[in-house]
Amino acid sequence: MFSAALLDAGGNGNFRGKFIRDMGMKQLVIDILMKMAKIEVDAKELMAQVEAQSLLLTALLLTVGKRGSSGSTVSENIQNAIMAASSGEQKFMQSDIDLLLTHVNRLLAVATYVDEVAKSEEQS
Repeated sequence: MFSAALLDAGGNGNFRGKFIRDMGMKQLVIDILMKMAKIEVDAKELMAQVEAQSLLLTALLLTVGKRGSSGSTVSENIQNAIMAASSGEQKFMQSDIDLLLTHVNRLLAVATYVDEVAKSEEQS
């Protein structure tokens, strides 16, 4: 089929050059799509890891809370650790620190909520 197309083009190299360029562009698009698919898979795996760690941290906070340690103490210790790490040798952007604290506080709020619901169900 390729040789017939070259004969139809009168033997000049214009068709062949265009054909090769088109194939190169198609391969480039395929390569880009493959890389994007891999990035998406990696992002989904990272998201799953983060969710698993969030669940684990919530379970740990609930366990610590049941052993008599107050949730506010745990919260203060976590926030103090983040602030101490952020003031260390490495420079972190304040927006990154704020984002981390927001997520930690959200996890602590979930743990507190679950603990309160469990206590109210036990009293009922």
